[in-house]
Amino acid sequence: MSILTLPKKDKFELIDLAQKLMDGFKDGQSSTKKTTGGNRVAEMMGGLPDDQCALLWALIRSTRNNDRYFGLVQLCLTNAIRQLFVEKQVKFAKLNAKDVAKGIARSVLTQYLFNKGMCRICCGDGKHTTPHFPYFRDCHFCAGTGTANYTGVERHRLTGLDIARQVYLRTYGEFEQAAFDILHAWRLGLDIHLRGYFYHAAIEYDL
Repeated sequence: MSILTLPKKDKFELIDLAQKLMDGFKDGQSSTKKTTGGNRVAEMMGGLPDDQCALLWALIRSTRNNDRYFGLVQLCLTNAIRQLFVEKQVKFAKLNAKDVAKGIARSVLTQYLFNKGMCRICCGDGKHTTPHFPYFRDCHFCAGTGTANYTGVERHRLTGLDIARQVYLRTYGEFEQAAFDILHAWRLGLDIHLRGYFYHAAIEYDL
């Protein structure tokens, strides 16, 4: 998923099973294999909401923040953020609500889909010890993710918005967090769906 160094991974996840199924469809050599694989992929995606389906494609196929898979889920997240603006009655003086939502979505999705690399404190483990606490616990620097965090400068630059960095972080930081919450909810729904489709494997491998 990330084009950079990934954190260490202990076991398969449900998304890995989906990727193997979709890769088999993509790499099929004969028309029969492609048709069969295509039917299985369509069956796996059957009943998925559009936003979760877009997230699935992005998690498996997106390699940069301007490809079509990224663009599809960005559109879904942009619409969700615009709905938040409406609910919170956010007023815009100079910037357009759609442009702001699109910029926030681009920044958040880039952070969500593409890791910067391993955390320099825990070296990708997500856990570490300290002289005062000799037992392993979640890394305080990366919050247990094992990946390096994006800085405020990077988060702002990714939006492409013509607005001062401090103003952006102060004004729209809460919407970044809300966008992450939306993505986490989509991923939870996606995992529930995949667990149902890969039921036997999920039970056998405790996924």
